[in-house]
Amino acid sequence: MATLFDIGLIGEFRIIFPFLLIFAIVYAILSYSKIFGEGRTGLNALIAIVLAFMSLFSDIAIETINTAAPWFVLLMIFGIFLILGYMIIGIREADIAAVARNPEHNFILWWVFALVLIIVLGSLSHTIAARKGGYPPFTTENATVEDGEATQETAFWETMFHPKILGLIAIMLIAFVTINRLTHKPT
Repeated sequence: MATLFDIGLIGEFRIIFPFLLIFAIVYAILSYSKIFGEGRTGLNALIAIVLAFMSLFSDIAIETINTAAPWFVLLMIFGIFLILGYMIIGIREADIAAVARNPEHNFILWWVFALVLIIVLGSLSHTIAARKGGYPPFTTENATVEDGEATQETAFWETMFHPKILGLIAIMLIAFVTINRLTHKPT
C-alpha cells in the first residue's frame, strides 16, 4: 500500500537536483568573474551546461551533492533564524548588513567557509566510504570500539569526540583567534 511517506518514485529524479545545482553555480561563477569577457552569457551557459552534463556520469558527485544538500539547508535555516533572532531584539537589518560588510568581521565569513568545507568533505567521505563497504575497522592499537560490536556510525562519532581530535580542534581554534587578533588593525 502506498503511503504519504513513500518517496520511492522521487528517488528516480535524484540526478536532476545535482545537475541544476552544478549548472547554476558554474554559470554564476563564470558570469560574476567575467573570465571570457563582458556579455558572453551564451558561452558561460554552454560551459555550465557541459560541466553539468559531465557531472551526471559521476555517481560519486551525484551522491555527494544529494548527501550535502540537506546539511546546507540546515545551515541556511540556522543562519536565517540567527538573523531573525537579532532582528527580534531590535537590531535593524541595515546594521546587520553593515557588520557583514565590515572587513573587521571577516571571521564570520571564515566560519561559514569552514562549515561549508566540513559539510562537503563529510559528504564526500560518507559517499566514498559507503561505496567501499564502510569505514575500515580500527586496529587494536588505537581502538575505540570494542570487538566491532558498534555500528560504523558509532565508530565515526567516537572518533570525532576522541580526546586527540578534540585537542586538535581546540588548538586550531586558539590559533585562529590568535592570528585574527594579531592581524587586527586598530581603528
